[in-house]
Amino acid sequence: MTAPAPQLLAAGAATATAADVAASLAARPTLTLLQGGLAASALVDRQASARDRIAAGTLTLISRQWDTVLDPRDPEVIDTVSRGVLTLIQGGQSATANVTAAYLRSVLTQITSRHVAYAAAGAAAGVVLQATLRGIQNPEQAYWRPFEQWRYLRSTGVPDDVAKERARRRLLIMADTDLTMAMREGARQTLEDVEEVTGYRRVIHPEESRGGTCGLCLAASDRVYHRGDLLPIHARCCCEVMPRTRSHDPGHELNQDDLARLYTAAGDSTAGPDLKKVQVRDHGELGPVLTPAGQSIAPPQAA
Repeated sequence: MTAPAPQLLAAGAATATAADVAASLAARPTLTLLQGGLAASALVDRQASARDRIAAGTLTLISRQWDTVLDPRDPEVIDTVSRGVLTLIQGGQSATANVTAAYLRSVLTQITSRHVAYAAAGAAAGVVLQATLRGIQNPEQAYWRPFEQWRYLRSTGVPDDVAKERARRRLLIMADTDLTMAMREGARQTLEDVEEVTGYRRVIHPEESRGGTCGLCLAASDRVYHRGDLLPIHARCCCEVMPRTRSHDPGHELNQDDLARLYTAAGDSTAGPDLKKVQVRDHGELGPVLTPAGQSIAPPQAA
């Protein structure tokens, strides 16, 4: 993740609405993606940078919320912080989904030679997201889990400060995954009704990945997805989406360029059968996820 963004809202942003958070994040000039005539690689770079800024700002504010917690057993604190975290995540999700839609509409305008507007009903103001993209009825309850982890670790003898930091890491991975789910939902809504689009690819982005492009993304980089399908994701996934038509497939060329650079840097150690050892599993809460071949469920940190 890049360095934390400057303050976007006050540290006590738990009382802000999701719309307030989204507006604060999305209003930043660096998130303007509609730059006609840019090459596909430049558009992907801008989209990746925009997502990273939104994530950095959102996760910084969530981490500040976590700093306020002194006792993970206090029901009132758990309720207040969980609601505050959910508000911040919803704002970050709205911003992420809408910069993704803007990026894809810019790409589509170039490869279809026509203006592509929002397709979703009532979406004049942007992508329409549900209150939660997780497959659960009460979204706040998902963010009780870091508190549960903190309490459990303390019960096993882990020092309180260490337990709190491990629980923080889980919370931030969960939030990062929520933002990734918003990216793919924004992509789905933008692409699903564009007749010229025959599908889309995931575009790996080595220079934006936290710790480097993972083997799961490399393995899935040659796959083509139906325009109405959700992109399989994983924890801390930094892939972008690139549509393809019958006459244009810019994502294929971008991936080939990145793969060639990665192979050269790694001495071809990532080539061959290892790139095929990946599968898609349907996670009850996160939807389609990428996992290593043979692994029955997704790693728990993202949920």
